[in-house]
Amino acid sequence: MKVFVLASGSTANALVIEAAGERLLVDCGLGPRTLATRLRSFGIPPESVGGVAITHEHSDHVHGLKKACAKWRWPVLTSAGTHAALAELGVRGSTGGGARRIVLPHAQAVAHGAFEVMGVRIPHDAAEPMAMVVTCRSSGARVAVATDIGEVSGTVLRAFEKVDALVLESNHDMGMLVRGPYPPHLKQRIAARTGHLSNADCGAALATLAHRGLSHIVLAHLSEVNNTPEVAQASAGVALRKAGWRGKLAIAAPDGLASGFAVGSHADAERQLGLALEA
Repeated sequence: MKVFVLASGSTANALVIEAAGERLLVDCGLGPRTLATRLRSFGIPPESVGGVAITHEHSDHVHGLKKACAKWRWPVLTSAGTHAALAELGVRGSTGGGARRIVLPHAQAVAHGAFEVMGVRIPHDAAEPMAMVVTCRSSGARVAVATDIGEVSGTVLRAFEKVDALVLESNHDMGMLVRGPYPPHLKQRIAARTGHLSNADCGAALATLAHRGLSHIVLAHLSEVNNTPEVAQASAGVALRKAGWRGKLAIAAPDGLASGFAVGSHADAERQLGLALEA
């Protein structure tokens, strides 16, 4: 399995997961032209994408959805509430233009081509927002994605347990937010449990989720006003070092990562090691 972050931030969010010759997009905040350019930079033809999983209906996650679905006929996988919100907003890529509408129930995996996609309810100020856990059906490798999440609840921690790669929001440094230029109502919205995840809360979640088989962590959706890559990485690094984690930590920039990364299944690796020891 491979993961390519195409965009991450308050302007646009999108990433693509590749496994067994198939591709699944998570969020579609880029317009079709930019999206196609970034996909092709990784050697991925847009028409080869087999569907798009939408976390929620905010414009930085669905800006390009309507036109992309009309152009490439992608099926849309998301919660019933998000499908309804998209229709109300006139983003009918989820219900019209020949696109297939697939409803993701909470915490139940849905088979889709080479993948199993599980939506997990999260706290955020949207209709029915979800984090995504995407599993490669052939290898068992699992990637979790939560780019807009007010807090990492027990439900989310249980769903993300023992994943092989994790893309998690590290939106703001609380001190920078408090001292920053945003008006009080916006600061309150960001800091609320239905807002965005701080560096400190991200670090606490990472320390809980860290395990030997977690090979990659990507810090996502960094605020360009209330955070910096250096501050976010330092905060996460302290928490992860205390947890004894030794994997690869990266920052998702607004225009994506410099390159993608490969994800293997730690469960399969442990099984193979067990077989080797028994031989």
